[in-house]
Amino acid sequence: MSPTPARLTFAAALLAPSLLACADRRAGDDSVAEIPDECGDVDGDGGDTGNVPNILGSWTATMGAKQFEESCGLAGLSKGSDTVVHGAMEIKGRVPDQLYLVFDEDSGERFFGLVAPTGGATFSGVHESAEGNMHIAVGGLTYDDVYRDRTYIEGHAFIGVDLDLDGNIDCSAKGEWTAAKSGA
Repeated sequence: MSPTPARLTFAAALLAPSLLACADRRAGDDSVAEIPDECGDVDGDGGDTGNVPNILGSWTATMGAKQFEESCGLAGLSKGSDTVVHGAMEIKGRVPDQLYLVFDEDSGERFFGLVAPTGGATFSGVHESAEGNMHIAVGGLTYDDVYRDRTYIEGHAFIGVDLDLDGNIDCSAKGEWTAAKSGA
């Protein structure tokens, strides 16, 4: 059954207030400062799927601290090394499906992604390095950890390396991936 113009108009009318609130917050309009920040919180404050935290903002990520496997033998892809998916990162964009992740603001590289209403988030992109092109996917479950008093994304990372730039993955690294939200 395809949507009729009446259904599309009704859906647009339902979505318009929340989209405008996000647009106002994005523009820095202080008149909406009291509105809960649902622009980054996919289920709103205390929604029926639980309270999925606001995914937008600054994070610190680690990869492979507990679980790690690699087949490349590259210096930058060994257990405990600082891979491109380690360290400071920023999640920007619009929830749920126009998000992007930036590990190094100066590089201009964006890893595009989305978040589900239940908190699952995933991002992917390509990082150009001296070793070759690294095709990267990271993601996991976004949640508030009451014991550590922080918001986390816990999941897995995969880095496929195209050593000779022929478009094929020649070797890879994978492991558990954790990101902790900065601030309180």
